[in-house]
Amino acid sequence: MPTKRRREYSCSLSHQNEESIVNEVELSTPALMAPTDQKDDFSSCPFAMAFPRYRIDLSSGKKKSNSVDGFFGSTRLQMDKLWVQNRYRSQNIRWIEPSTSSFPGIDASAAFWREISNANRNPGEAACVLCLPGVPQLTARRLVDIYDWWLDRIADGTVTGAPSIGVQLAEDGPDRVPALILSPLPSRQEQNTIVTACSEKSSTVDDSNIVEQRMKSWVRRILVDLGICPFTKSDSRSGQGLADLGVSAGKIAYHYSAANSSSLVELMADTWENIADMMEAGASGKDGVSSILLAAPSFDDDFPLWAGPVFAMLESGVSAAAAEAAIGVVCFHPRYATPDGSSWPGFGHMHSVPRLRKWMEQQQQTKSNTTEENKYTLLTDKEVAAGGAWQRRTPHACINVLRADQLEVAEQRRNSASMYTANIRTLVGRENGIGSTKLAQELQHERSMT
Repeated sequence: MPTKRRREYSCSLSHQNEESIVNEVELSTPALMAPTDQKDDFSSCPFAMAFPRYRIDLSSGKKKSNSVDGFFGSTRLQMDKLWVQNRYRSQNIRWIEPSTSSFPGIDASAAFWREISNANRNPGEAACVLCLPGVPQLTARRLVDIYDWWLDRIADGTVTGAPSIGVQLAEDGPDRVPALILSPLPSRQEQNTIVTACSEKSSTVDDSNIVEQRMKSWVRRILVDLGICPFTKSDSRSGQGLADLGVSAGKIAYHYSAANSSSLVELMADTWENIADMMEAGASGKDGVSSILLAAPSFDDDFPLWAGPVFAMLESGVSAAAAEAAIGVVCFHPRYATPDGSSWPGFGHMHSVPRLRKWMEQQQQTKSNTTEENKYTLLTDKEVAAGGAWQRRTPHACINVLRADQLEVAEQRRNSASMYTANIRTLVGRENGIGSTKLAQELQHERSMT
């Protein structure tokens, strides 16, 4: 993994944590596949937990640009293409169009995961050489690292799945045209029927339009009406209040994935394709996209999987795509639990209970002489954890994608200690907080919307 520390994302639709993670705490998460038929007691679901740390060791190396612009770049690209065509002339070669994006790794990630997803569905037709012209070799190698990590987690029982395809980077290929060799894995042919069946079944879990309405209801209720995100004033746009700092409001793009726990590559493909679309749309203007909320209802019953392996693959994917300066990914889930401070969950999670408590105590001490502050009672660790968790408990498992440059600007306008203290008091404060019981009822109501 890169040793350079990433920027912390601290808008209310997101932010990142800083403590460490080792111990695993298993959550009891009964299935939530049919929310209209179930009454889940979200008020008693654990509000804090230790997170197991899932580390994906990405290949190291210098990130060289493989630009195909200009006469010489174009000529060199054509020569490299001829080399690949000659080297693999007896095989099926699939070409991915060169990216014109400022972050070609994002487009490459979208193409890679979609090809892998399709290949695992149809292994008999999948054997090919996938070529990514203009993409750095290091990006291609790291994408393979992430895929191999997923295969290893299936082998050791951490996750489920029946992959049919293996991927290998051709080490002797030209720098400007990374070539990925896709081939069927031994003794995997029969398992493909499992993948196909699971994927088809997952698509019937919830209607995408209904899921979008549930997510919009949550945005209105938590982020807008309660003011949990100071930069979100409606369920359709975010980034408001930052125009004087050069940030225009943009659309919130709602997306849906029918992937399930056996088809994480499909979830990766859906996510990266939507990220690529967001980057192409730009941040402002009529079609500009400020952020993404991608819901994946089939993961609603497994927070440890969602917060652990899924987000480990997403975060490593950001590094593989060299997109740290462009985006951040943030974790939301119906059973979200605040990190207890004993372990490091990775980026994209709520600040830990000790950090939130420290901020609340600092606010109380700093303003102890004011009448307004004296009326508040210090909360217990469990209450603080609940206040953190309710900021991340959405109707469905959700990936929030935010623009890094906009978040950097937003950080100039907010004070973390003050904002999170106010949010926790609004949600679970003893004096005038909503309380976990009512918040759970409201969340269940949203999950039951049809």
